[in-house]
Amino acid sequence: MGDEAEEFDSLAKLRLRQSLPPVSDKQRGGLLVQLGTFGALGIGVISTDAAGFVVGMNSTAEILTGFSDDQARGKLLDVVFQISDNPDDAGWPLSVLSTESVRKPPRSSAEPDALAAGKASDGHVYLHARDGRKRAVRYAIERSDGSDGPRLSVLIEDVTESRLTGLRLMHLSEHDPLTGLLTRQRFIRLMNQAIDSRAQTAKRVSLVYVDIDRFRFVNDASGLEAGDTLLHWIAAMLKEAAGTGNAVGRLGGNEFGILLYAQGLGEAALTARVLQRRLREFRFAWRESTFSVRSSVGVVEVTSDFENASHLLGAAETASARARDQGGNRLSLWMPDQQVEDTARQRALDWVAHIKKNLQRGHVELFCQPIVSLLKPDAPRSMEVLFRMLDAEGKPRGPQDILLTAERYGLMDAVDKFVVKHTLRQLQHEPRLLKGIDHWSINLSATSLKQETILDYIHDCFNQTQVPPTKICFEITETAAVENLAEVRWLMQELGSIGCRFSLDDFGSGMASYAYLRDLPVQYIKIDRSFVKDVVESELNSAIIESIHQIAALLGAHTIAEGVEDAECAAKLTALGLDYGQGYHFGRPGPIAAP
Repeated sequence: MGDEAEEFDSLAKLRLRQSLPPVSDKQRGGLLVQLGTFGALGIGVISTDAAGFVVGMNSTAEILTGFSDDQARGKLLDVVFQISDNPDDAGWPLSVLSTESVRKPPRSSAEPDALAAGKASDGHVYLHARDGRKRAVRYAIERSDGSDGPRLSVLIEDVTESRLTGLRLMHLSEHDPLTGLLTRQRFIRLMNQAIDSRAQTAKRVSLVYVDIDRFRFVNDASGLEAGDTLLHWIAAMLKEAAGTGNAVGRLGGNEFGILLYAQGLGEAALTARVLQRRLREFRFAWRESTFSVRSSVGVVEVTSDFENASHLLGAAETASARARDQGGNRLSLWMPDQQVEDTARQRALDWVAHIKKNLQRGHVELFCQPIVSLLKPDAPRSMEVLFRMLDAEGKPRGPQDILLTAERYGLMDAVDKFVVKHTLRQLQHEPRLLKGIDHWSINLSATSLKQETILDYIHDCFNQTQVPPTKICFEITETAAVENLAEVRWLMQELGSIGCRFSLDDFGSGMASYAYLRDLPVQYIKIDRSFVKDVVESELNSAIIESIHQIAALLGAHTIAEGVEDAECAAKLTALGLDYGQGYHFGRPGPIAAP
């Protein structure tokens, strides 16, 4: 204790001791019983005489205050028992020792439940011990009348551990156990608060919504432990980019939100771009694989126009979806007047809405394009089946981004089933299409791979048409394969058992990794046209294509180069040892009825 406290103690002693009788042996004996009883319950007790001088304390109180019983005796209670509402504040006296306070009516009970009354009813306080330690405690004051005047006892309960436990539980309830970021529920409450406060203050707040593209690929290719570790890294980068004073939360499996306080739309967009660049430059290495991190980011400024957090979050998700639809790894801003998608995206959605109607009316035509051997010119050709829609004049139109949009919105299963069914029917009705053709390749989308009924549907089509399964090869894009690895592996095993073949399409266009190729029983690997088109001029593209071919050969698979446009490109690919080529050089797409 400081000099002022000691001086206060000494002056009080001189003033009050002169007029008070000493504590009798009988009273002291009763006090010992009281102290021992509460001590057995883990409750500290400090007892004073009528003037507020300590006459005894139990061992629990000794531990809590830092005073021994001998040291505390004769000191004013205000010196021994100093408390504060905040652990960082200095302790202040109990201030119950005025003549009026000591003479207040006694409590009806001195049981431990009395701790629920007095100061404890308003929560805990911090007890400042003699050695500088601070503990969270609850206390109650017990007054009683003795033969020689009123007495005072302070009952103290140490709630430090229970308070820490409560704080831990509160932290766990509001923080994601994997990343340590705020939970979705806590983040939504903060969004609602931001909306409410926005109507009352000019302080600007913005929401950044971050969706990690193709995250499932990491889990499927390298396991959940790798995915969890990557989430740790991403969370750390998000917190670093957000800076102090801002809120970062995990809103879903691979979706995150950042509330940027005191930042308008323009400032928030700059912060988001810095974050996105850091994510793009980050390389996550896990055992034999290395992954890049792509993100689709939406940014929206919080205004009083938003009714609630759900409305605000929906706007941010819409902006993020727009960035993803533009190819991913982009940033999109949500503006107040952007209640609908942009014109091109809306036009694509209109096409998707009419896909089933076009299929039912027969406004679809199947085309095909040859796949030829580069090493054996006289070997039988194969054919890839291509989907075409007919316009109002009956002319076939390439789907361009229509099928891509349909796949993103889960509407491709009807298209895939139409192509499978009508291809097999046409092969049944025109047996000549099977002669001299090694196989027919049919594309399956990611949407169909997620449908449990797709396998039964394909089996039914084979049974109805009696087309040999050995004549059919199903093409699955690299992205669809890695994002649905378990489903693809199962489908390949089931259809492979009856003789169907499989081709991995657009290899190299996504987050290519050779690790998963060992688990996929594919017969063909189609190298993406982005590598093929510059193979003559680019040594790097040549090296990439050659390495893919070498890996494929080790796995027992053949390589097919897509987008072969001229003889020079075909010659270069042949020199690199590739097995097959496909592109305008070998034939343009035409109706399947006349291959």
